[in-house]
Amino acid sequence: MSRRGDTVTLLTVDYGDVTLPEPAWCVGHEGHVPQYRADLSHYGPKVYLEHQGRTIGEAVISQAPCAERGTRAVEAFVVLSYEGEGGMGPAALHGLADEMVLHADRLRVLADELGGILAGGEGR
Repeated sequence: MSRRGDTVTLLTVDYGDVTLPEPAWCVGHEGHVPQYRADLSHYGPKVYLEHQGRTIGEAVISQAPCAERGTRAVEAFVVLSYEGEGGMGPAALHGLADEMVLHADRLRVLADELGGILAGGEGR
């Protein structure tokens, strides 16, 4: 992997070195492992969603500029997963709901960043 100005060159298994425009919001490609060109993606910083010190989800802005099947658009992805060690009583469930409200605020900030990127701004 090499970065030059506003572009990045990534090694792929099917096309060799591929040079792509590097959006300002992309956190880089440190640790890049060669893959297929269609699978190359740009990712923004992850937003971690936590409950009682455990990560229960992640949200990230990403783009797959060489996608062949899916969209090449810049989008946000959210993955949520909560598996407690047991069930929850009313107080614990209210606590989780309160934290989800805080996470909703963080997701709104991410949505605003995505809106700025899509409107032609560079984001971060």
